[in-house]
Amino acid sequence: MTTTQEETYKILVVDDEPDLEPLVLQRMRRSIRAGRYTFVFAHNGIEALEKLNADGEIDMVLSDINMPQMDGLTLLEQIPKVDPNLRAVIISAYGDMKNIRTAMNRGAFDFVTKPVDFEDLQVTIDRTLRNMAEWREALESRDKLVSLQNELDVARSMQQSILPTQFPKSPKFKVHGKMQAARNVGGDFFDVLPLGDDSISLAVADVSGKGVPAALFMMSSRTLLKGSAIGVGTPTEVLREVNDLLVEGDIAAYLGARQPDALGTHPGIVRLFPDYRRTERDYFRETGIFPIMHAIVMREELHAEHPWIAESMFKAFQAAKAWTLKHMSFSGAMAYMVPWLNAEMDEIRELFGGDPYPYGVEANRNTLDTFMQYLVEQAFVAEPRPALEDLFTPIVGWAE
Repeated sequence: MTTTQEETYKILVVDDEPDLEPLVLQRMRRSIRAGRYTFVFAHNGIEALEKLNADGEIDMVLSDINMPQMDGLTLLEQIPKVDPNLRAVIISAYGDMKNIRTAMNRGAFDFVTKPVDFEDLQVTIDRTLRNMAEWREALESRDKLVSLQNELDVARSMQQSILPTQFPKSPKFKVHGKMQAARNVGGDFFDVLPLGDDSISLAVADVSGKGVPAALFMMSSRTLLKGSAIGVGTPTEVLREVNDLLVEGDIAAYLGARQPDALGTHPGIVRLFPDYRRTERDYFRETGIFPIMHAIVMREELHAEHPWIAESMFKAFQAAKAWTLKHMSFSGAMAYMVPWLNAEMDEIRELFGGDPYPYGVEANRNTLDTFMQYLVEQAFVAEPRPALEDLFTPIVGWAE
């Protein structure tokens, strides 16, 4: 069964034989009663074109080849001028491969042979209508993609038009900026604002989402940041001002390292994940991923001159972390004013094996591989993606 009872397809049958109409209606009566098909009839190509021009709801043409006034092969050439998306099936004499080949070359989707086997005709009609439905769906998807592309083009223009193109100049610094969206357009932006006394403010932000909504929100966010920065002395004060705007409802959401002052004091400001601890714990149990806290970098020329520094730093940080975890686990006197610190350390041992922030590539391979996968999927890194070992300095034993 290839068509649904919810859809009714209209089929134009073109044949000069007067007995065909009652025969089709009789043999297809179940499908007609079920509402799957309705049939209209024409006796030659000219009459068929008149019906096609008058009725835009016809989905399919079933036509004989040999007819007076206009034969089926000529009709095939005219059908695309009425509707290029109509499907046509030709009825041909058995073994008439020359006309069948001509019909297929002129756009016929399929053919059946005389004498007509109505079971085979049913299968052919279903297959033809299924193809037509899929084609229409593809066209609709294409139109949506075109519309989406137009929207993204508008969003890209909006996004680029608001970014700075001229930058402050000073003997004390040089500044330049460029933004390349990961895809057609994103919610990212940057801004440079002179503050006087050879000082500038730099803003780099990422608005969640894509397309026109993200671009519009980007414009609003940039204006808020720029307005807050004027006359305000420090980034902390700027963020506090933006926080106040958030409280007033001018901003829909905030993502950042610093917790908004209004969280916990204003009823309209809440966490996206209320029980974020449970959410993060469940995610770790499911994926084995707990986000890496920090990465340490050093200048390439320094490493080339003193390659032992990398391993020495690595071992120093390992030793410092081990000392801190041991210090936190001492139950005789709590190291920090955390009422349930012992319980927290028990959970760290149970969930993370005692170390929530392991160091080194191998200990973080799952997290790094997943991170690289997301970079590729979001077009930040091209395939083939680099090996993790090529991204980090190898430890070669200089500090032994």
